[in-house]
Amino acid sequence: MRRDQNKTNHNSQLSTLNPQPSILNSQLSTLHKSIDMLPQKESIIKQKSEAFSIRVIKMYKYLSSHMNERVLSKQILRSGTSVGANVNESRNAQSTSDFISKLSIALKEADETTYWLKCLYGGEYITEAQYLSMNNDIQEIVRILVKIIKTTKERNCI
Repeated sequence: MRRDQNKTNHNSQLSTLNPQPSILNSQLSTLHKSIDMLPQKESIIKQKSEAFSIRVIKMYKYLSSHMNERVLSKQILRSGTSVGANVNESRNAQSTSDFISKLSIALKEADETTYWLKCLYGGEYITEAQYLSMNNDIQEIVRILVKIIKTTKERNCI
């Protein structure tokens, strides 16, 4: 009789430690709903590089259709959109070194984009105001990328 009583006490203690599956599922469901309602904060570099990519695409469309310029505009299209693509890809990096590598490629592409902007301005395909606006945006992206890479290297002793 004593064994049966101990078994009953033990089972009741376990049931308080391990709630019924339906209770646990309900709690998990509530937790998932709470997480889903949190606003998704995107990184500033992701936002800025994507916005810049869109500007570059629009500039390419304008230059190729209205100015009949296809060589330089194609170059800036490739490098300007590559910045955002590499920033986006860095979010799925397999290691810190991979993360730094992706952002370093984005930085190189940003530098190349600066070069093509200067060429388009020098060749009088874009106005000074257009050049300054686009150049300010890409230089801001460069500063952010440099800071992220530098901080990541410092924190990881690389």
